[in-house]
Amino acid sequence: MQPGQTVTLRITHADQRRSECPLRVRVDTPLEAATLRDGGILPHVLRELLGDVS
Repeated sequence: MQPGQTVTLRITHADQRRSECPLRVRVDTPLEAATLRDGGILPHVLRELLGDVS
């Protein structure tokens, strides 16, 4: 995931119709992207403390 990247939201409605909508990712910095990639702030901080920085 990159700051400002466009992703596709895929929606399956209750009647099984499907639709898609492009969305702009609201991630402003590479650090925010890394935090999301790690699963949130707590896992991100724990990875850094344990030295497992990807």
